[in-house]
Amino acid sequence: MNDPSNHLEDVMDISELGSVENCMFSDDEEVIEKGKKCPICVKSSGDAGDFMCHIRQLHDQLLCSLNREAIYDILYQCYETDYRQAMAAGGEKAQTLSRADIQTHFEKHENTPLSDVVYDLRTLQMIQVELRKKGIRSRHSLTGETNIDTSKVKLFLELSKQKLALHRSLKKIKQDMPKNSIIQPRSFFKQEW
Repeated sequence: MNDPSNHLEDVMDISELGSVENCMFSDDEEVIEKGKKCPICVKSSGDAGDFMCHIRQLHDQLLCSLNREAIYDILYQCYETDYRQAMAAGGEKAQTLSRADIQTHFEKHENTPLSDVVYDLRTLQMIQVELRKKGIRSRHSLTGETNIDTSKVKLFLELSKQKLALHRSLKKIKQDMPKNSIIQPRSFFKQEW
């Protein structure tokens, strides 16, 4: 008969099956083409009547109620219809922006307290979801015994406290925003944008 103890050396440790590599939460790293600058950062003047001022207000208004993808779709559509096509119809040249240009600008270059708090809240939420799915509890594959990792429970609770603090900050920022923040399309924008 075969002695089962001879086969113990054939059992491999789970850590030997692969390597652990660090990964980003999302596509956080920006690839900048050599010599290419953000067309929104370069062009926007910030003056009254500037179209990008209108886009910023619209972005901030939508930030707490829609996900990023929907916001960028709306901002791109707004740029196309309210500005570029209107300027072209008036015989003026207007720069063509892609949806990716708008997304890159607002995610990488345009920092406001409101967007920072909202994005931090979403990141904390994502981390907590991952902890709940994969980190807090573990089950032994043979015995079925369930264990709780108390250090991860503490981390989860700390993240909850951080979220509550961010919610308070968000409430204060929203209170400080102008009360008449309902954005109406303008009938005219300066040619600068």
